[in-house]
Amino acid sequence: MNHLGFKIGKMKIGSFDFTCCEGCQLQLAYKESTLPAFLGLLDIRNFRDISSERHDDYDIALVEGSITRSDEIERLKAIRAQASVLVAFGSCACFGGVNSLKNKIPAEEAIKGVYGDKKIETMPSTKISDIVSVDFMVPGCPVSKEEVERIVVGVVTRSLNNLPKYPVCVDCKQRLNTCLFDLGEVCLGPVTRAGCDASLVRQQVLFHAYQIDIRKFQSFGGMQSHQADTVPAVFFFLAVENVQQHDLGNHFSQTLLTAAFLLG
Repeated sequence: MNHLGFKIGKMKIGSFDFTCCEGCQLQLAYKESTLPAFLGLLDIRNFRDISSERHDDYDIALVEGSITRSDEIERLKAIRAQASVLVAFGSCACFGGVNSLKNKIPAEEAIKGVYGDKKIETMPSTKISDIVSVDFMVPGCPVSKEEVERIVVGVVTRSLNNLPKYPVCVDCKQRLNTCLFDLGEVCLGPVTRAGCDASLVRQQVLFHAYQIDIRKFQSFGGMQSHQADTVPAVFFFLAVENVQQHDLGNHFSQTLLTAAFLLG
């Protein structure tokens, strides 16, 4: 690969999961539009969501999940010893994630609530950086695929990597999103680090418009209540992908009107 006139060899990468749902790894694998270019920079050595091959030589290690068993500690240390760069990605790896909720109750009570009388080995959920040194952290539940790609590409091309240090409100303003506070909704944007492209906020704004339009259609008898439940499953998420903020008043209503016509 050539970057700025310099030839850069592919870097070997491995992705590893610990206690997690593997949703962050799936984020990297599912978006086919950018996957070929992303993989073109890399030599996949260990990433079971993408390839069945297994190799223990890698330069970059992506680590998802928190540590909840003693054997995971030894496995994580071995990964750190091999990798030149270790990236903790996802809220579980960076902060302990949802798994850390069990830390607030006695271990015996947590085990019994999930496994009944079965005995299992467990320990308090621990973030990756409490066990080994971490070079980069990419939080998110799940992570933003674009943000992980940006970090990995930066490592491969030896370019500067800086995660945003401002709140997601800045992303919203840059994208001309309607502020959820202006819609009477609660938003944690002021206390949430940017980098996700404000995608959840955009979806919430669209959902707010969807609720308004559904009430309008129902008041005119355009669809029944059981039909309204069908609309989001078929049409709403298509609109989330394709409708821009300034089109909410027209295209989004037209999408729902089409749904009401087809279902009614």
